Amino acid sequence: MSRHDPDHDAVCASSAARRVVVAPPGTGKTHLAARLAGSLIPHLPSPPVPDTTVGARVLLLTFSNQATAQLARAAAQQLSGGVRRRVVVSNYHSLFWTAVRAHRTALGLPPELEVVSAKRRLQALTAVDPTAVKRLNKLPGLLDAFAEQRFPVFRDDRTPDASLTARLLAAVEAEHKAGRLVFDDFGALFWQLLDHFPALEAAYRARYPIIVADEHQDASALQDAVIRRLNPATLVVLADPMQLIHGFRGARAERLDAHLQDCDAQFTLCTPHRWHDHQHAGEWLLAVRERLDGRAAPAARLGGAQITRRPAKYGTSGMLAPTKYAVSAAFNAGHKRVAVLTRNNADAGRIRSYLTREGCHPRARTGGTDFEDARAHLEDLATLSGPHDMAHHLATAVAEIVPDFPNGLAKQIEKRLKPDGVDLKRCSPDAEPILNALNVLYRDGTAVYFPVFVQVLDACEKAGHHVPPSDMVRAIRDTATTTTGCLDTDIVAASGRLRAAAQRPPREVDGLYVMTAHQSKGKEFDAVIIADATHRSYPEDLEGRNLFYVALTRGRSMWTIIATDTDHTPLLRHL
Repeated sequence: MSRHDPDHDAVCASSAARRVVVAPPGTGKTHLAARLAGSLIPHLPSPPVPDTTVGARVLLLTFSNQATAQLARAAAQQLSGGVRRRVVVSNYHSLFWTAVRAHRTALGLPPELEVVSAKRRLQALTAVDPTAVKRLNKLPGLLDAFAEQRFPVFRDDRTPDASLTARLLAAVEAEHKAGRLVFDDFGALFWQLLDHFPALEAAYRARYPIIVADEHQDASALQDAVIRRLNPATLVVLADPMQLIHGFRGARAERLDAHLQDCDAQFTLCTPHRWHDHQHAGEWLLAVRERLDGRAAPAARLGGAQITRRPAKYGTSGMLAPTKYAVSAAFNAGHKRVAVLTRNNADAGRIRSYLTREGCHPRARTGGTDFEDARAHLEDLATLSGPHDMAHHLATAVAEIVPDFPNGLAKQIEKRLKPDGVDLKRCSPDAEPILNALNVLYRDGTAVYFPVFVQVLDACEKAGHHVPPSDMVRAIRDTATTTTGCLDTDIVAASGRLRAAAQRPPREVDGLYVMTAHQSKGKEFDAVIIADATHRSYPEDLEGRNLFYVALTRGRSMWTIIATDTDHTPLLRHL
């Protein structure tokens, strides 16, 4: 970003120890964060050994791997080598995981740690009290981060009674002692380190006397508490209240309000840098923001933004064909990155399957959802004992991985997998190559599971089906090429590949994406299609408004909003 911005200048020129910067999407927050980190270097204590990793650092802290990569790239572009070395760019999971792994013995953890799926943790908790856990699982984020309930400061109105809490925490502790962690354990274990080892807490405070907290509207109670506990001499909070999604890891407006009350200076970024080639688009989106927030802001709707009406009588199925036409229109207009956004995963899955059958081939899911599905597959695989069970397991996984895999073909394959082998008599031509591959599993044993998996995927591709290049598919293919002939060893290798993939930022490549509006946060697309702009998906309440705004601001130059002729969201009037 090369355009001068007086708002950025004001933030960097401020000497306030506590600053809050309200940063709407596209206003150059990433550029500002890197520039600000560099400008704060002179306020750090001098390193005892120049040009080394020893000494205090500015901590630039964010949430996702993608945001971490973007901030690191911006810092590398703006800061000289010596200055850049004194800025640490990290996300919360990485910060916590590094500490937990380094001090695992002090935490009572075994030498080997494994990141397991949320499904595996839920099974451990369900064994304690199935009825209670089923009820608690309806409360967003509670069971995923239940290790935090060990500390009274993180208990709230979702916390169960003392007896049940103690029993569930005992189950979590047993998982920890077995070396099985979920991602949300990292924060609780980091907090435990600070509680039990004051010298370590003092070391972190000395290491990071200046913190820039990015996207802080999404901070959980623990993440916000960590920032406050480290008590930096300078704290700059970058946040946008209109991107706060309630219920996400317990994010609440009250925490951001507390920072606004405590700060010495508050700033708002107002220049839409992301749309510098489309000035009217940036002005329109900022005006929509004002109107969604209840203020008057005149700005005519762009020619690149249109509302498509569909008959409400067809229900959610009625959004499929208009979505396909909108996708075709976006690519025909020359756009390279196109996103279809929905309110929930069920609608995203339905649209993804439909578009794949229509030959559009959305790119694979990445990030947490892909990791959870893949990790759960490997965990279930490790519990199976023979070729027959594994063949069924593999066939089920393929039907889920390949979005255009016909239901009839999946049922035929399942019926032909017998306890003693594969029934090939009078099978259909499209089933035969898949069944032949699965027959190798019966013939050669479970050690060839991963090579057989690859043979089945190859057979699907040869038949014309789309196999998305997901992290799971890559892990399976890579493990097959290095198979050891021991299934348990191969499962460990595949798990390691998945864990490494989960810690890498997703690749930003052109193509078609289908995801929820929530999953689109932090991403940018040439064209955005909001597939189900109904009152059900985007009601006129705080969360509906925020999600609708997040979805709109993912686009650069083209927006298609698919609404019904009767039950459309009332938020459309703000466009």
